[in-house]
Amino acid sequence: MPVPTPGSAFPTPMPMPVPTPGSAFPTPMPMPVPTPGSAFPTPMPMPVPTPGSAFPTPMPMPVPTPGSAYPTPQPVPMPVPTPISSSPFPQPAQSVQEAKRAQQEQARQAAQAVQEAKRAQAAQKHEAAKAVHAAKMAEVAQKQEAMRAAAEAKRLEAAQKHEAMRAAHAAKMNQPMNPFGQMPQASQPQPSFSPGFPTPIPAQASFPVPMPVPMSVVSTLTQSNLAGKSHADTLQFDDYNSNKQLLGSSSNVRISELRVIHDNKVIIGIEVIYEADGQIVSGGMHCGKEVSHTAVNQAVQLGYGETITGISGKHGDVIDSMIVTTSTGTNYQFGGTGGSFNYSLYIPAGKTIKSFAGGTGGHLHNISCYYS
Repeated sequence: MPVPTPGSAFPTPMPMPVPTPGSAFPTPMPMPVPTPGSAFPTPMPMPVPTPGSAFPTPMPMPVPTPGSAYPTPQPVPMPVPTPISSSPFPQPAQSVQEAKRAQQEQARQAAQAVQEAKRAQAAQKHEAAKAVHAAKMAEVAQKQEAMRAAAEAKRLEAAQKHEAMRAAHAAKMNQPMNPFGQMPQASQPQPSFSPGFPTPIPAQASFPVPMPVPMSVVSTLTQSNLAGKSHADTLQFDDYNSNKQLLGSSSNVRISELRVIHDNKVIIGIEVIYEADGQIVSGGMHCGKEVSHTAVNQAVQLGYGETITGISGKHGDVIDSMIVTTSTGTNYQFGGTGGSFNYSLYIPAGKTIKSFAGGTGGHLHNISCYYS
């Protein structure tokens, strides 16, 4: 663009008027529009340099030659690509998807490993719990087996004791009767004849005929008072009336032995052995149902000429005790110490007992006698 110089045809621009205080703001002057033939110069075209003109011709770019002083251009190193994760440059979409899949696979494998570890831990806990449960069950089984063994040992011990008591009781029942039992008694006069008096057995069997002692003929017997009580289960017995044909018609009748069954607490029953005209007769075992292994069978054996003159003792609902008095003045006591009432069978002086009667249930409930 040509620069106008002073004195040239290019008009000098007019200064911009500055408003002063109080003056009217001047109206801007319109831009002069050149008109053909006016003094406003027509723009000049851009001069084109020509060879040999004063405008300098651009110099060509020098080309370096080998060995010249111009430095040889150095190669520019290319940047080395970095991995996708750390490269600042955007990666292709396929590489991003592969990276995501790899990350997902790694996450899946890690979750699977965690699940496997949890399952292994749970299996270990389960096995440990099973082992503890099995140990407890084995301990319980051992305790139960020990308890069963102890119970069996106790049962066998009780059975052995029971058998021993039964054997002892059977031995007592089978041994010869001791008229004195375990009680302190006065000396018992012995018969003057020999051999000794045989042990009575039931009347059905045969007996050796002992030496008879003359006795008065039994004519009429009188029954004494009844001592004790009767109950719904009481079964009455009467040796005289049950054996009246023998005892009432024999000329020589006497009581040779009185057997008393008791347990040192109450009287359970009695058995009377009679001798009539050389025959030994049992009036029968009149015994209650409640016979225990502690019961004993003790007897009063009467010598020839010796008779029973009194029966006394105590009773409540059953006969608790019995005192047998003989003509020699000897007293034999059986049973226990219980009983609310004293009893005594009335036998007049000079009379003796010839037979017995009474009633039994679980024990001996009541008793009476026949005398003459």
